[in-house]
Amino acid sequence: MKRILIALVILAAGTGAFCAFQSAATQLQREALTSRAAWVAQTQLVSQAQSERTELEGRVRELKLNLSTAQQIMAARTSQPVFRPERGSLPLSPDQCEKLLAELGFNWNTSGDYVVVSKATLQWINLDGMKGAKLTAVADSVLAVTPKERTAIESEAQRLQAEYKSWVQAHALREEPTGDVVAKYSIPADTAFSGNCSNAFASGMLATLGDERGGLLLDYASSWMTDMGMYGGEATTMTVKRYGAGDELRLNAEFHSARSTWSTDASPSQFPEPFRPLFPNGWPDVAKREGFELPKGFEEPPGSP
Repeated sequence: MKRILIALVILAAGTGAFCAFQSAATQLQREALTSRAAWVAQTQLVSQAQSERTELEGRVRELKLNLSTAQQIMAARTSQPVFRPERGSLPLSPDQCEKLLAELGFNWNTSGDYVVVSKATLQWINLDGMKGAKLTAVADSVLAVTPKERTAIESEAQRLQAEYKSWVQAHALREEPTGDVVAKYSIPADTAFSGNCSNAFASGMLATLGDERGGLLLDYASSWMTDMGMYGGEATTMTVKRYGAGDELRLNAEFHSARSTWSTDASPSQFPEPFRPLFPNGWPDVAKREGFELPKGFEEPPGSP
């Protein structure tokens, strides 16, 4: 009996020791996992700190470079006499403008991305202000157009474009082809319609952008306004002639208005925009309407049916 009791005591003690060891091992494993998680977090913080340090070092180098440039500009300014334009001397001559910009610290090297020019200079810069009924990116940047202003400009342009499309579809004239002429269309002059559209667009741009920026946009959008028939209500004619034969067959397109005349081989990249309301896809639509074939190898513009 005593032996049995001793055995039971020994067994109970062994079981207790085993459970204690197992609990300790589990605790150590948990502590190890916690330590590993903390180590990973610290490693990430170290990596982030290194990245921030690299970024700060780059920023410091940039600031030192800018400071050096500014010091050079200031040294140049102090070594030259201060420029004071005389009263009543405006507009300034090119030499005076250069001196004034130097006094203000603006030159070609002041910024890596921008160059400062006078407002008067913008009147002599030729750029496309409108493409379709959309303000071009370059005009948007030059005139510092806000998103709200851009929406107002393009809404008015789209409205006038829709009016022009309806008017052309109602008034365009077609002549029956004869001889080498395979298509001939004309848009009659209408000074009243032209004047109304021109006045509406001009007043809208000036109201949205003000006199200075609005006036510049009207200059930049002159090509688009011409295509929309806003200049004088000029009569416009498009004549398409066929020449050559077989694989050498070509189409000659002649466009005539009071302001310009041009003649060239028909190509997908060049189509008279005033006639776009009649032929949205350009030459393929003209060929389909008049029943003639386009020259061999003539590629249709992207998106055409």
